[in-house]
Amino acid sequence: MGFKGVLRVRLMIETILLGLANAPLRIRRLDFHRWRLLRLAGVQAQKSEIRGPLNLTQFGRLEQICIGRNTFINVGLRIGVGGEATVSIGEHCAIGPNVSFETMGHNLRWSSENGWGGEAKSISVGDKVWIGAGAIILGGVSIGEGAMVAAGAVVSRDVPPYTVVGGVPAKYIKDVPP
Repeated sequence: MGFKGVLRVRLMIETILLGLANAPLRIRRLDFHRWRLLRLAGVQAQKSEIRGPLNLTQFGRLEQICIGRNTFINVGLRIGVGGEATVSIGEHCAIGPNVSFETMGHNLRWSSENGWGGEAKSISVGDKVWIGAGAIILGGVSIGEGAMVAAGAVVSRDVPPYTVVGGVPAKYIKDVPP
């Protein structure tokens, strides 16, 4: 089997394992072991509670996604990773339902040379971060340790440690004690 054949087999195995991890059945026991299936598929996942289904896009490689130990991820998480960008979620985080991490961006104008063009930028979430339901985290953003992102916020800039941000676009609301 040649190099392309090996890549096809690897992609097929990733797809099968992602399918199992994203099983539409909400089995409570599976929530505590879903990280194992994701790890087998290539995600750098530590022991966490991950409620499915998830939507992990394969613009890049699944190894570009890292989920820290003792992190809680609610249903409907979407991670769009492209190019060489990474998404790193720290330890002891709480991610609400239907949160979206989007590393891919595009230009504001279409051109005949590049189409919409654009680039992928990494996202980093520190330890002990809480992200509310429906929040969208855009590429190039770093969220500091202990920060809180309000539900529905669109985070397009870095969030300092131990602060609360919210709104569209997300803005500073207040500090939180460490």
